[in-house]
Amino acid sequence: EEVQAAARNALTRLSFAITQETGEYIEAVHLKPGETTDDNEGEMVYIWIKPRENNVVVLTYTRQRATGIAKQKYWDQAIIAKMIEELQ
Repeated sequence: EEVQAAARNALTRLSFAITQETGEYIEAVHLKPGETTDDNEGEMVYIWIKPRENNVVVLTYTRQRATGIAKQKYWDQAIIAKMIEELQ
């Protein structure tokens, strides 16, 4: 729960809107100023949170849209960095 909250907060701080969430999965879209989740075709991130016996494994994946790819980036490292900040 603590790691999932850190993921949620990290996404919010990086201007993502969460579009789907379960106990071990979060899906979010990156919003540019003035965009909503309905009119956005931008970068999507997917986060899987897998509890283990003594730790938690977090997997991230960034999907970019075909158009405007030059202005997009892979968010994986930024998300993990923000999550670590949240958990400290």
